[in-house]
Amino acid sequence: MTAIGSFLLLTTALSVQVNAKNEYTYRERNFYGAVAVYAHWDVDMIHVAYEFMHARTIHGIQLTENRKQPASYYGEGSGARLALLTNPQRGAGPMRVGAIGLGIGTIAAYARPDDVYRFYEINPEVIDLAQGKKGYFTYLQDSAGRIEIAAGDARLSLEAEATRGDLQKFDVLFVDAFSGDSIPVHLLTKEAMALYLSHLRGPDSVIVVNVTNRAIDISSVVAGLAQSMA
Repeated sequence: MTAIGSFLLLTTALSVQVNAKNEYTYRERNFYGAVAVYAHWDVDMIHVAYEFMHARTIHGIQLTENRKQPASYYGEGSGARLALLTNPQRGAGPMRVGAIGLGIGTIAAYARPDDVYRFYEINPEVIDLAQGKKGYFTYLQDSAGRIEIAAGDARLSLEAEATRGDLQKFDVLFVDAFSGDSIPVHLLTKEAMALYLSHLRGPDSVIVVNVTNRAIDISSVVAGLAQSMA
């Protein structure tokens, strides 16, 4: 437990090797790296699931048969789902949820009317795809809650908000901005964690960190941060 009663909840991400016999339906590269959308068809070639990849890491999957169903590492049995559905604020009133890293906006599927889900995302291509570019992903459009997107570096955005007294009072804050061996280390410092804590509502709020990475052991870093902030 930290000084204000928050804790870190670790979740698991997915990484895959792309089948060379299949083709991406969309690919784009910019200053922040390569992104792609990959189609997975069922055996009857009737239903398709679209998968969003940044480099070689999956950052979201959406089914076309049931588009509002959260999938991949935000789906049934995930730590993310547990953090959202068991938070005491969910039974008390509207929730404020923050996410560092947008992906395809999967967690927006959990939003209820009057909930606010605020995403911090630095890559404009990711924002465009999550907002419906090419029609692959609709979690943000389909969400029952109010969706906010702060474009730019997440830590700088959060620092600017804190400086002007605009603390977000998040009930849950997700940190999921790591792709392969490209780690924005400024998001995983003690100072960054203190900043995240300042944006939480109170003792029942949680920070959820996606620690899975094929190149770097993030879990030990996050565990050390959690202990140092206790």
